[in-house]
Amino acid sequence: MNAVDDLPVPEYDVTPHIFAVGEFDWPQGYDYLLAALSRLKQDGVSFQAWLVGDGPLYAPFRYSIGALDLEPEVTLIRADAKARAASFSWFPEFFTHPEGYKRMSRNPRRYWEWIREMVGTEIYVLPAHMDTEENRAYLKQALSWRLSAIITDAANASGLVQAGGAGTIIPARDIPALTQALKKVMSDE
Repeated sequence: MNAVDDLPVPEYDVTPHIFAVGEFDWPQGYDYLLAALSRLKQDGVSFQAWLVGDGPLYAPFRYSIGALDLEPEVTLIRADAKARAASFSWFPEFFTHPEGYKRMSRNPRRYWEWIREMVGTEIYVLPAHMDTEENRAYLKQALSWRLSAIITDAANASGLVQAGGAGTIIPARDIPALTQALKKVMSDE
């Protein structure tokens, strides 16, 4: 036996990671996403979710995360429009470093310095009730990172995701459909 044999084998993180970026406002559909995540937790599915944004519903969403007992699984990251636009530049760190989102919020200009390899299953969710320019930009970036994308038919972002292609399209405001789509993507990965 040598020293290499005595080293512990690092565990590979297979926890699915769910990532959503947008304005914390009703048209973005985060309330439906939180309900779907609550159902996943009730069904015993393990995951980590990061919701990145800011807006008038930040405080109610923060309260809802606690009320739904999602605090260990869901992190609400406050980010203005400029930081949201840059969030995909920092995407790998969200999943490589458990404390990455805290470092990003403290020092976003130096955040890119510690890029590492991504691990786990990464899923981008766009549960919005409407197609907006901001949503299209985030979806394009998510697809460029080759993330599994789940979006609503209302937020199809001008056809960027084709049915059966690079992502899953579900009906808007359909919590059971969103829950099932998340389960399917997690099991496929």
